[in-house]
Parts: sequence; structure tokens; C-alpha cells
Amino acid sequence: MKKNFKIIFFLFISFIGLINAQHKTLVLDIPYESSKLEEKHSTSITNSETHQTLLFIEDYKKFHTYLLDTNLNIQDSLMIPEISKKFKVLKGYTIDNNVYRVLLSNEKSTKFLSVTIDYDNKKWNAKPLELKLKNESIIQSISHNNLLYLITVTKRTSNVNFYKFEKDLSYTKFTKDFKNLEYKSPSGFPYTAFEIFRKGSPPFKTIIDIPKIERDLPQSLETTSNPTKLYIEKDKFIFSFDSHKNYTHLFFINTNTLEVTDKKISKPNIETTYKLKHNSFVMDGNIFLLTTTSKEFKFSIKNIKTGSSLKEIHLFKQDSILFKNGSVYYEGIDFFGTKREHETEKTSKFLRKITSSKVGITVYKQNGFHKISIGGIKEVKSNGGGMMMMGMPGMAMPGASIGNGVTVGLSFNPTYMAYNSYSNTKSTYIECLFDDNFTHQKMKIPDNAFDKIKNFEEEITDRTKNTESKPKTTNNRKPRSNNVDHFSAINLKNIFKINNKFYLGFLAKSETQNHRTFNLYEFKD
Repeated sequence: MKKNFKIIFFLFISFIGLINAQHKTLVLDIPYESSKLEEKHSTSITNSETHQTLLFIEDYKKFHTYLLDTNLNIQDSLMIPEISKKFKVLKGYTIDNNVYRVLLSNEKSTKFLSVTIDYDNKKWNAKPLELKLKNESIIQSISHNNLLYLITVTKRTSNVNFYKFEKDLSYTKFTKDFKNLEYKSPSGFPYTAFEIFRKGSPPFKTIIDIPKIERDLPQSLETTSNPTKLYIEKDKFIFSFDSHKNYTHLFFINTNTLEVTDKKISKPNIETTYKLKHNSFVMDGNIFLLTTTSKEFKFSIKNIKTGSSLKEIHLFKQDSILFKNGSVYYEGIDFFGTKREHETEKTSKFLRKITSSKVGITVYKQNGFHKISIGGIKEVKSNGGGMMMMGMPGMAMPGASIGNGVTVGLSFNPTYMAYNSYSNTKSTYIECLFDDNFTHQKMKIPDNAFDKIKNFEEEITDRTKNTESKPKTTNNRKPRSNNVDHFSAINLKNIFKINNKFYLGFLAKSETQNHRTFNLYEFKD
């Protein structure tokens, strides 16, 4: 009876979400000057203690900042002129009440700049920050609990360095030995932590591409198919390494003491080993493990602390996939660069496609249920022969700029980066729904907040195209929704999360009024 009530409640919440997918929470009338909106961007900082939000809105040779309270009412604002062109990457930030400090660097991360925005005294300043990374490659930067962490690895060693920045941006360096991570290849080549972190990264780069996973954000297979991942939890960071076919190696870092422990979790064993693919995902003290070939598939869930098995699914290519909700989906890029989705029910086709790809797992907790996606992604060559790729996880994303071309790093706004963590790939995947006991639930999987934001954007885009082309009305034409305001386009898009609610912010020109406004819409799972 309790289980049935939970399912009914889940369906009810999903139905309410469809009726009330979004609503407007804030409209800012901005004295906006720039006409080159495609070149401008916005971003935000959220105070983890007070849940205040600081909005940055880029304009011509300046950017507007607005400090919002928990109800998204404007508390204060400050205009800041453009920042030096030398410092183009936002590494992260610290927050001390109403004083926000942002760390920027040049593209090679050899020089750093500290920018302080002080709302108590209505002023700002910028000054160089002395930080010398000697023979080190940056793994990731993390803004967490209003502090900033910069993680590097010393080249050709297993020394991993943690720079912990306090609220005033003073820092302490902690060097930890990841020697337990080392192993030798079948040919006898020794892999240090540096080589393992660098797998899949472009050569001669000072930044290593390690994706960052926050448990309360939906993730994409494009992100989680990486063999090395960094998970952000309340009081610890977790590195997962899936370089070895027999086990996943986890390293746990206490965010207060920066003490490091590690543990190996064995992967599922299967009979066939030709073109073996494997990966994992960490969530709520459990690890979700996948081992597959084109003939055989095994998926298991284990408790990290005890190592006990919570769920195991084993199938062969001739078997039916009984634990999926829907079909096997596979996507491709057509001749015009448009992503199209197809469906199949053949397990053999699913296994063949994911085995020829980078495999991954995503897990997202929604209204008490686990939505799990399992599949593989494959990069697709463009017509010119080059790889069609977006900004890679962990790197400063080209095009996501603030104030005179400053690019936003992954740590600065992880919600926006998670939403945009897709590239021009073709992927094959299944979606599954499990309860807290990991029992499969046969029901339609509802949209999460990211799905709703995407649908909202597409409706505005489709309506804008229809308005511009002015097509003749037909019975098949999609009617204009009363839930979407009449904007001509979305510019300076930003997405952030506060108190389990997602917010889409963008600058828009009204179809009925000739002025610019920055709009915030609220979305829920």
C-alpha cells in the first residue's frame, strides 16, 4: 500500500509539473547598451549559506551586477567596468557575507587576478594574486561552501596538490601522495597519477579535462562517459578512476582537513571479454557499475562502505531488456548537422552500438526515484573532416564570457555547465526508473527541470522562426502556448539552482515593447 501511494504521488507531482512547468519570478529593466547580444553572456554566484544570488550581466565595456535575496528580490546592484584582457578565465569564487571575491587567470594559468565586489561599501577592486604553479597541471577548480579549491597534479609524479582558498582568497597548499593509484600496463609501462589524470586530454595542455559531478544536477552521458570523474559532496570530494577493467578506484578527500583515503570496488565479471567496455557512477554512498561487450552486459549497484551488492542485472544479446522504461534510443547527426533520434527494441543492436562507443551511466534522484541512463556516446566527424565538439568538461568554455571576453570555467556555475554538457555526438542509451530499493518501476519517466527548460527554449525558438518566416496556417502547425511570453529571442542565457528550484535567466526584447529586460523563470523537477 505504501509503495502504491508513493507511485501515485510521483505521478501526481509529474502531472502538476506538466501543468505548471515554469513561471516568471523576476523582470529586471536594464539600461542595456550593447547591440551585439550574441557576443555577450551572463552568469551567477550562489551563496551556499544565505542562498543569495549574485547576477552578472555583460554589457558594452562593463557588466551589471545584481544581488538577489532568497526570494529573488533585488537587494543591491553595482556597475563594474571591463576587466583586464589578460585574465580571461574565471576559476571560481569565495563569499564572505556581502563581499564576493572572484579568482581569474590568463589562459595558461600562469598569472592570477583577484576581483573583490563589496556590497557593504558599494565598491570593487582588482589586484594580482601571487600563485606559482611549479611544474603542475590543473585538474579542476571547485567553489564549495563559499570557499575555493584548486586541484593540480605535479607532472610525471603521483603528487596531487590541493590549494584551499579562504574567504579572503588567502590560501594553503596541501600535497597528497596518490601512489596507490599507480599501476602498470600489460606491456609493463608504469602509469603515475599524472598519466592517469591526463588520459584523453590534449597533449601539452596545462589544464586536464576532468568533469565535475554534483549529485543534485542531471548529468549527460557525454560527461559521465569520461573514465575519470570528480564528485562533489557535502563534506568530501570523490575521484573515481575507471582505467582498469577489473575495478573502480575511488579516492575520498575530506574538504575540511584534506585528508585522503582510497578504496577499490570490483567491477562485474562477464564471460566474454572481446572489446570490453566499462565505467561507473557514484551517488549517495553507492556505486553503479557497468561492464559490457557486444554479446554480454552486466550492471550492478554496490554499497561503497560495505561492498555489498544491492542490485545486479545480467543479460546477453538475445535477451530482452526488461528493466528499461521505453525503447532503446540512438541518436545521430544528419547531413545538415541536426541531431535526430531513432528507436529500436533489439538488445543486440544496443550492445553493438554502445560497445563501439564510450560507455557511461548517469543517475539522478527525482521525487524519491532513481532515473538511470545507460549507454554510449560517439564523436562524429564534421563535413570538413574535423571533430565537431563543444567545450570539454573541466575546461574554460569558449564563448561563455563575462566582461570583455572573460571565459567561464566549469567551477563558476556548475548548473549552467551541466545543462550545456552535450556535444555533437551520436549516442545510444536506455532510460530506467528504480525506487529506493532499486526495484524497477514500470511507468513513464517524467521530465526533469532541465527537460522543461529545454522545451521552454525550443518553444520560443520555434515560435520565433515561425514569426520570421510567416508561414501559412495549417492544421498541423503547433499552436502558441499561453505559458510562454512573447519574446523575440533568448540572449545572455544563464541557469542556476537555489533550494531545489532551477532558474533560467536571459535577456530578451519584448515583441510588444521596444526595450530589454532580464527575465528569470522558475522550474522544478
